[in-house]
Amino acid sequence: MSGEDGGSGCWVRIKQRVEKIVECLALLDMGVSPYAGNVFHETPLIIYFFHFVNAYTEIVFMMANALTAVALYIAVKEYNKIVPLHARSHTQHRPLLILLCRDV
Repeated sequence: MSGEDGGSGCWVRIKQRVEKIVECLALLDMGVSPYAGNVFHETPLIIYFFHFVNAYTEIVFMMANALTAVALYIAVKEYNKIVPLHARSHTQHRPLLILLCRDV
């Protein structure tokens, strides 16, 4: 990871995989099997998953946002159970104390 390329090799591999997936989806839309020309080497479930994500991008992002909101709500509820109210009120106006993890 700390080679001469500064770890950019990982990004190149990710970019190449995304390009292969886009090419595979284009072949699939044209009715050509992506496996026929030795283009794609992943499982068929991956192809159909990305085809679904590509077709329903708005719904996928709305679902991801809703799941994130639920996860944050649960995390805040758990935080409120662990940290008493009087401890939060002392650090409410001192965000640096929270970042430095020091007692009030």
